Amino acid sequence: MEVILATPYWYILLCLLAGLGCAWWLYGGNSPFNETPWLRRILFFLRFLSVSIIAFLLLSPFIKSAIREVEKPAIAIAFDNSSSVLLDSTHLSASAINQLAEKLTSTFKSDYEADRYSFGSKVDNEVANNDFSEKSTNISEMFEYLKSLYAGRNLGAVIMLSDGIYNKGSNPVYTAEKLKVPVYTIAVGDTTINRDVLITDVAYNKVAFLGNNFPVEIGIAIRQASGASVTLTIKEDSLTLFSRMIAASGNNYFTNIPVILSATKKGIHKYKIHLSSVDGEKNLLNNEAEIYVDVSERKMKILLLAQSPHPDVAAIKSVLDKSSLYETKVLFQEQTDENFSNCNLVILHQIPSSKSATLLQRIKAAEVPYLIIGGAQMNVASFNSLGTGVTISQPVAKMNEVYAKVSDQFGLFSLSENMQNVLSQLPPLFVPFGNYKVEKEVTPLLTQRIGNIQSSMPLWYFSTSGTMRVGVLLGEGLWRWQLNEYALSGNHDVTDELILKSVQYLTSKKKKEPFMIQYKRSYSEGESIEFDATLYNAAGELINEPEVRLNIYNEEKKEFRYTFNRSNNTYHLNAGILSSGRYTFSAETKTGDKVYKETGEFSVVPVLLENFESTANHQLLNVISSNTGGIMVTPDKINLLIDAIRKNETVKPVSYYHKKLIELISLKSLLIICLFLIATEWFLRKRFGSY
Repeated sequence: MEVILATPYWYILLCLLAGLGCAWWLYGGNSPFNETPWLRRILFFLRFLSVSIIAFLLLSPFIKSAIREVEKPAIAIAFDNSSSVLLDSTHLSASAINQLAEKLTSTFKSDYEADRYSFGSKVDNEVANNDFSEKSTNISEMFEYLKSLYAGRNLGAVIMLSDGIYNKGSNPVYTAEKLKVPVYTIAVGDTTINRDVLITDVAYNKVAFLGNNFPVEIGIAIRQASGASVTLTIKEDSLTLFSRMIAASGNNYFTNIPVILSATKKGIHKYKIHLSSVDGEKNLLNNEAEIYVDVSERKMKILLLAQSPHPDVAAIKSVLDKSSLYETKVLFQEQTDENFSNCNLVILHQIPSSKSATLLQRIKAAEVPYLIIGGAQMNVASFNSLGTGVTISQPVAKMNEVYAKVSDQFGLFSLSENMQNVLSQLPPLFVPFGNYKVEKEVTPLLTQRIGNIQSSMPLWYFSTSGTMRVGVLLGEGLWRWQLNEYALSGNHDVTDELILKSVQYLTSKKKKEPFMIQYKRSYSEGESIEFDATLYNAAGELINEPEVRLNIYNEEKKEFRYTFNRSNNTYHLNAGILSSGRYTFSAETKTGDKVYKETGEFSVVPVLLENFESTANHQLLNVISSNTGGIMVTPDKINLLIDAIRKNETVKPVSYYHKKLIELISLKSLLIICLFLIATEWFLRKRFGSY
């Protein structure tokens, strides 16, 4: 402990002299207490001490002390919540596994910081009891989650209960090693390879086009049934479209069956794939699969028109090529002789330029929506003349580096929850430097952040030109976003989402309709069903005062009723999670004396990954434990795991020392001492007649 002063230390002598002088003035010389020397000395000392302390506190002294804190080791208890854990009903039940999790948590709670998690397709840290309803298993994501959650903390060990089956994500052996703590595994499930006929995989395109044929490839495995024959059938409703007999030539037989189906009718089609069973087969869940194919009239044609080659052009095309809905063509400005009326969207990269006036007139005459991607080669004066809702006054022709932030006012379509967090970590885009004048009809998707200053200037926005929708991204550098996002998370989902949803919005209607619903045509089982709606008044302004209702109907015509929530000037609805199947919907609203209706259909595709594989993989669990310094046990030997963790010298508390400055004047104890000294002096003077 050390006393620190903001003044020279010899000032303490002045404090003592001040106390001495005050005490001498009251009790020295001709003091009324001269006749009682013992009382005079006590009062002298009390006054000297209280004044000296008060004077010393006026110097604003601090005490620097070393504080020792002990952090208990943390133990993460993660239990597999996927449905494959319970496929082998002869072993642990759901209640037994939950009791085991509770036992581990309570056992380690006193000496360790024990937290419980469940994992499947996602990680959940607020689970009370596992329900084993997850449709897929991603063990590596669970390890990545724990690594991020416990960064900088004293994570001592991880306990994982699983059957070792994973069907999403990377190999968990490598991600487990990155934790750099022992992983103790509890192996459940049956490792016996039973007689089984299963569909291992179905590869198909979710979108097909009217009048075309489309391929479906079905992976089939037949185990421990050499010589057995099964029948593969594909049906739509009660109509059999395909049938074939398959004979197993060994006990571990595998084959791929290619099938060509025809898209003869527009809409969402449900196909049921079925494999007949063999005698002695226990698991029949993996004998069936359902797929949903959306048959559309034709692909949407997108023309990507660039002033010159640029990595942004390749980045945008790579995103659009992932979707089977779009047919993207890339041309350079001097090459184009297109009939723009055949296009559903024109993306203009670094255009308008000084030579593109005629080109832009042709695009506007064709009433085609367009998306402008700006940059250093874009002619700002020509851009201002387009009337996109933003004009830029440039005192000097140069570029500015800006970061992106999702606009609080945006509501034309929904964005993923982690959008803002990812954008804050991405590099800046290069936009034209200048003063931005923004019109009221502009709807910003992203706004500009310059350094640490957040501005209201749009970076990515939407507006209308006549009756057509227009999108504008004022900056270049999307390719950097893709690369940096991949380095951060192993994917570039946020960048892809911004591009795809902007294109979807711009192409959703050729002309602006008063009432529009935006939604996905296909959802995965377990995914929230979300809708966005926009309503325009007679003046073309977005409004959301009228109530919007939506009714969803399943294949049995059961009705689900919802009301949209208002979000800024638009509407949003999260209809929750629906079971797999085909659905239709109708939405309705009324403004004034006009009633607007929108209808559509979508599918919820079942996730059958957990049914495809039922044989537990304890070898994987053993490798994870061995490589990280843990052990693998079965549930009946859980005490061995508990003893191993308690004896592990690496799973122990960690002491931290840090220095702390405390201002003496803030200490209540010193205040109490001063009050005690002054009160004692007053009491003695009162008692012996001075006051």
